[in-house]
Amino acid sequence: MNITTLSKKVAIIALFGILLYTVSCNDKSLKPQFTIEGTIENAADSLYLYLEKRSLTENVIIDSVKLNSDGSFKIMHEAPEQSEFYQLQLDGQKINLVIDSTETIEIKTSKPTFATEYSISGSEESNKIKIISLAAYKVQNQIKDLNKRLMQRTITESQYLQSVKGAVDGYRTDINLIIQEDFGSFFAYYALFQRVGDYLIYDPASDLRMFQAVANAWITRRSEHPRTQNLKEFVLSALAERAQAEKDGKHIQNIGIQEAGSDYFNISLPNALGENIELSSLKGKIVILDFTLYQADYSPARNILLKDAYKLFKNKIEIYQVSFDVDKHVWQNIATNQPWVCVWDEDGPDSGLLDKFNIQNLPTSFILDSKGNIIKRLVDGDDLGLIISKIL
Repeated sequence: MNITTLSKKVAIIALFGILLYTVSCNDKSLKPQFTIEGTIENAADSLYLYLEKRSLTENVIIDSVKLNSDGSFKIMHEAPEQSEFYQLQLDGQKINLVIDSTETIEIKTSKPTFATEYSISGSEESNKIKIISLAAYKVQNQIKDLNKRLMQRTITESQYLQSVKGAVDGYRTDINLIIQEDFGSFFAYYALFQRVGDYLIYDPASDLRMFQAVANAWITRRSEHPRTQNLKEFVLSALAERAQAEKDGKHIQNIGIQEAGSDYFNISLPNALGENIELSSLKGKIVILDFTLYQADYSPARNILLKDAYKLFKNKIEIYQVSFDVDKHVWQNIATNQPWVCVWDEDGPDSGLLDKFNIQNLPTSFILDSKGNIIKRLVDGDDLGLIISKIL
């Protein structure tokens, strides 16, 4: 064999190697994959099943498959670099999953009860997610039914609040045991962020230790995961709010002690009719002391929230709302339509009340007991109804 022939063979081999490498890099089937397969009974073979990946900010459809005539399906997709939440979606019903790597997950269900009556194998974390999802779904339905019964007046307000508390406490009792199996798991993270409407079932204020335990476990096990940083920031924010609330409470208590016998808490300001109304005149009831601006963008939604609480606890609570609006005419037009005590501070942003109550931002609200003592400063995320029901 001469040198020219040998050189040609080497070049051909090298070229073949380059082509093989290029094909392997572009062929997804050669990359690590996970598999989700199973059967969906009572589903038309023309129906599509979608796979979504859940990030911190959005759910993105990453794959889809058309069901076979017998309802069977198989989805193979590139494995994630880090474990993450996924969802199978069928006609708006969703099954939540955790994908770690290249596992094979098998799901058996039916179209009518796709997300509520399904079996899953191949992923222990996803099985825990199922238990948590169904428990949260049960609480949501219980509260929805209680809301309906309350509106129909087949139960009293007291019965409603007691039943809601029982449903939420029952969920937490059961789910606490699951979280404690592995604080660093995805199912522990998932459990903490289940909601009923706009409210977390686990309250960052009263359940902060649970959030801290999960956050510490994630920091140890998954320090580089985006959800770890999110969880860390969430806990730090909750801690900061608690510290601020405690600081504000001590600040008010200290001034109260230093000025014993003074009229510190006895705010006296005019209502829409020009009559001075004293805060102390409301002693004997639980009072929401609300500092606000009617001209602010948040005002309409906030007053709706207050109105809901005012109706729910009718004759048991009172609201004393102090407005710092510069435009008195605008304030009067709104104040006359409110069912509670609305007063106006003509000093506006220069009011001494802002310093006395250590108010940094508006709106700011406090809960006063029947003796006029401040017992809580409300923070973002507080469930006003639950807080008042506990006090009552």
